[in-house]
Amino acid sequence: MLQHLKNGSARAYYTMTAMGNPFLGTFGLHLIQKTLSLTPVNVFLQHSLIPLSIHNCRVSIRLDLETLFQFSHLVLTFKSFRPAAMLVERSKDYGYSWKVFRYFAEDCASHFPGVSQGPADSTDDVVCDSRYSASEPSTDGEVVLKALDPSFDIENPYAPHIQEQITLTNLRVNFTHLFTLGDTLLGRKKRNPQEKYYYALYEMVVRGSCFCNGHASMCMPVDGTRGDVLNEPGVIHGRCVCQHNTVGTNCERCQDFYNDVPWRPAGQSDPHVCRRCNCHGHSETCHFDIDQYQASGGVSGGVCDGCRHDRMGPQCERCRPYLYQDPQLSMEDPRGCISCDCDLTGSLDNGLCDPVSGRCVCKENVAGDRCDRCKFGFYGFSQEDPTGCQRCRCNFLGSVLTPYPCDQVTGQCVCQRFAMGPLCDQCLPGYWGLGNTVHTCSPCDCDHGGAYSSTCVKHHCTVHNDFLKWLSSENLTISLIF
Repeated sequence: MLQHLKNGSARAYYTMTAMGNPFLGTFGLHLIQKTLSLTPVNVFLQHSLIPLSIHNCRVSIRLDLETLFQFSHLVLTFKSFRPAAMLVERSKDYGYSWKVFRYFAEDCASHFPGVSQGPADSTDDVVCDSRYSASEPSTDGEVVLKALDPSFDIENPYAPHIQEQITLTNLRVNFTHLFTLGDTLLGRKKRNPQEKYYYALYEMVVRGSCFCNGHASMCMPVDGTRGDVLNEPGVIHGRCVCQHNTVGTNCERCQDFYNDVPWRPAGQSDPHVCRRCNCHGHSETCHFDIDQYQASGGVSGGVCDGCRHDRMGPQCERCRPYLYQDPQLSMEDPRGCISCDCDLTGSLDNGLCDPVSGRCVCKENVAGDRCDRCKFGFYGFSQEDPTGCQRCRCNFLGSVLTPYPCDQVTGQCVCQRFAMGPLCDQCLPGYWGLGNTVHTCSPCDCDHGGAYSSTCVKHHCTVHNDFLKWLSSENLTISLIF
């Protein structure tokens, strides 16, 4: 990773800071020029450049990358003694905040009190390592940091907690304490013993790869440079050449119009390809909606933006209100939505129809695809009537179905032979029975000799007065039952 610096994709700096001395502060940010070659690098950082005690000077080497990278390991090879204490930090936000990777010290309890000396319990445990801070060797000594401890089994390298651990935009190595042989405690002689102690590196190797969330197999410079630079040995660039319909420097989002499923980093068995939205040709943009995705059972979460051609719905699959899909045309046809054909007198919501079938929504007592007639047994089709029509009230024993119980316009009933009245609920004179029996009208059958007339009330005849007087003169009691 470090070798690609010469192409301008990263910068390495060092700083010297007076620890515990508020008057001296930080002595500048200095670009390390010689690290920009493809050959091993000598970095010579001598504390005596600054008039400070070796016990209160901190030196940092900071590597700024052009974008987010996937870090593998760091190897520092020292020309001088290795530091008695140091720590390595990482940043994912271009240096705004930092997290410690690992502490290193000959005496962890003294230099970093409160920090566990391990072993680590998990991949993200921060511990102090004492293996790389001894006095031997005095030169060519190494400090090695691996982003993931090899003692842990990593089942899924794309798991969020693993990616959090290995991705970075900046790396900072902080030398906090020089290793000395004790002669710095002696009195000053002709040559100051502090002058022979310094931090010097033969080589700083940072290994890693461009971070593409599993959606690319190669990378290119962030500034878009192409040509020979892409094939230069040892060079790692930061912009991913994305696959699986993803885009971004790190393939961190789906392409426009490929938002039907949520973006995910590629897995070992599933590349999690971003899927194209289906807008049936009525929109060219869409966005992912988690509520829509969950409501569909995890099938589709793409919501089309600004549907044209009188369309609406997550996939522009429905016609707008008061329009419906022409059954003769496809859903992709821009002329596919046609006006509802509902009778305003008998339909609800001012003629609203089903957007698929075109069927109108009728009032309670109204029927027909267009809501243009009364239901069977109803009459008086009217816009003012909230139910649309009134129920026929014909007496079913006295009326005839022709084929409706009543006239659908006037409500007039068609009476049987001996029935009468608007509702056919009365019998003609000389007949009786409606409302009193389960039969239709029957003749009264009054005796012409004793009855005043041939009519009857219910089933009783009216007896002649002369007949009643005769019965009285004969002192007869007769029960008249007809």
